[in-house]
Amino acid sequence: MRERCQYNKTCSLSPMPGSKYCFIHQGMAGAVKREEPKFKSQVELFNYIWKHSDKKSQISGCELKDFKGTKLWLNCFAHVLDKKNYPKYRLLEDNVWLTHPKEHQFLDQGTEEQRKAYEKQYNCSFNEFYKKREELKIKYKEK
Repeated sequence: MRERCQYNKTCSLSPMPGSKYCFIHQGMAGAVKREEPKFKSQVELFNYIWKHSDKKSQISGCELKDFKGTKLWLNCFAHVLDKKNYPKYRLLEDNVWLTHPKEHQFLDQGTEEQRKAYEKQYNCSFNEFYKKREELKIKYKEK
């Protein structure tokens, strides 16, 4: 008897070599699951993000290279969901954005007026950050 894809009972295709799934369902049902890197500390996570980034703020696009090696370098990494209320996402790569230290300050302690003035001055927007925050809140509740 010919082996069949194990995605569901209706699939009659043969599985890919070394897999339980056919070429159509290879990426479904956890067949090919991207492994999230595991980090032991925030600094390890930040170094990983820095290494794999373009060293620009994800909010304004401004260059951040000059902050490497300074006291402000750690402030270039903003948690989308705060660490206190969402501890499981503290070391999640998707929950950390590269930002200018001033943007990070506005996100953590700034007022809406300060953020709006910054957006106007630098022709940027915090909206994508807010969208990401809502997306991650939904995922966090599902876990």
